[in-house]
Amino acid sequence: MISTLPRGPIPPDVLEETKRWHAEALNAAIAASDVEEIERLSHTSIENFARCSMLADG
Repeated sequence: MISTLPRGPIPPDVLEETKRWHAEALNAAIAASDVEEIERLSHTSIENFARCSMLADG
């Protein structure tokens, strides 16, 4: 089953938490020289990660 990402504004707290998570994840991937993870994190917008988080949280 394919889920659609939530539309509309992203709550500021979700966006800020996602920005923090993204920075930490990217720094960890860089430190580990994980090229695949660096590419994944670099090619997906923070807004899409935030919308995925909203979807996962229900």
